[in-house]
Amino acid sequence: MFLVSLIRFPLNNYLINLVVSSEISTMSLWLVYLIPSITSGIFEEIARYLGIRYLIRDDSYRTGLTYGAGHGGIESIFVVGLNVLTIGIILVTNPESLGEMQLLAINSSPWYLPLVGAYERARLC
Repeated sequence: MFLVSLIRFPLNNYLINLVVSSEISTMSLWLVYLIPSITSGIFEEIARYLGIRYLIRDDSYRTGLTYGAGHGGIESIFVVGLNVLTIGIILVTNPESLGEMQLLAINSSPWYLPLVGAYERARLC
């Protein structure tokens, strides 16, 4: 259901373009951060509710925990895992395709930084 909740991206783009097309102010910068956060919460919770209500009919505690862990796991894979994997492949195969500042930022990051997302998920379990 996490993948279904991604239908919010066109709405996010539309709303952010509306905000950015006007004069840039402190309020518009806050809205650029708040819009994706709010739509994420709304769409993910509705998708999660619809999935547990109509797709999974077993309302046991164990099923609920498994469903939530699966939702969070897929989110972790798509949000953190694929980005880290892509950057790793680029660094190994073609680091010249990255800009100088990007390479500097990646090389100055601590080695454990890509694992922070995994630590957060493991700590919550």
